[in-house]
Amino acid sequence: MGILTRTIAKAMDDLMHFVVLLTIVFTIYTVMGYIVFGPTIASFSTIGLASKTVFNMLIGEFADTEDELLSQDVDSGPLLIPAVLFFYSFMFIVNLVILNFFLAIVVDAYSDVKGDHAGTAPTLT
Repeated sequence: MGILTRTIAKAMDDLMHFVVLLTIVFTIYTVMGYIVFGPTIASFSTIGLASKTVFNMLIGEFADTEDELLSQDVDSGPLLIPAVLFFYSFMFIVNLVILNFFLAIVVDAYSDVKGDHAGTAPTLT
């Protein structure tokens, strides 16, 4: 069994917990976007569209969302502060913190597997 598959197998339990955490945070931001911005912003008008918009923000396709959240209608209205807080808190919490958890889980599992594998077989250099 290769190092990659052993790393994934070793990290599987922690990755399941990570998926639960990511799902909870994703759902919270989807519902929050739907409730706060649904009546005024088209991309949050339904739960499905809000989910799609939040997913696009998760993968980095947020140029349209940022423009829509900070548009002229929102810029002068009472949604300016919630829009800024929503966007930047999502970028910070999900893109920096949550995805860093994922990286830490994988690197920790890899270092454990690499340590176990160090004395078993020679590697080509």
